[in-house]
Amino acid sequence: MTNNGGANRPHRDLYAAIGRVASASARLETTLRLILNDLAGMNDIAWILFEGQSTDSLISNCRTILWFAGGGDTIWIWNSDQRMRLTKLLDECTELRRGRNVVIHGTWSDFCEYEDYEDRECELRPPDSPQDGRIYFFKRSKQRMPVGDTHLAIIDIETLADQFEAMDSRMRTLQREAREAQRRRWKLRQSEGE
Repeated sequence: MTNNGGANRPHRDLYAAIGRVASASARLETTLRLILNDLAGMNDIAWILFEGQSTDSLISNCRTILWFAGGGDTIWIWNSDQRMRLTKLLDECTELRRGRNVVIHGTWSDFCEYEDYEDRECELRPPDSPQDGRIYFFKRSKQRMPVGDTHLAIIDIETLADQFEAMDSRMRTLQREAREAQRRRWKLRQSEGE
């Protein structure tokens, strides 16, 4: 990364914030993989199949199993309330993933690289973004369609990392609740002689 004078300098605050997003999103991927394994029947084969899948694939596979599991409550499928709550969390995960991709795959700079182009402008931060002093510009092109520079503050990136950590906590709490309910159902079925 370069500053306005073009000389390289460390941006530890930016790199630390980006690192938090990377780490928190990787942890959420692991949680999604564990939940997917639970939904698929908690076996080693399911774990092997889901290992290394992207966040998109993990979310998609969770949705597929939830959709097909729909009406039945077998011993390994979460109850309808838990499935509904998980579906809502998966929607939120999809939005977080988009923000993660911008942060992780963006090219970062101290200045807007498009300032010198008359037909291009730098996009401003979202109006609801908290204000803080360190502003960085990023650009990202997607599918060969260049996107102009946009700026974010460190607080915006830190907020995204916080959201990933909170989502992971919510997912793990729901998973623990579902596993405990599974154990209770299993014990009840055993006591009834099934």
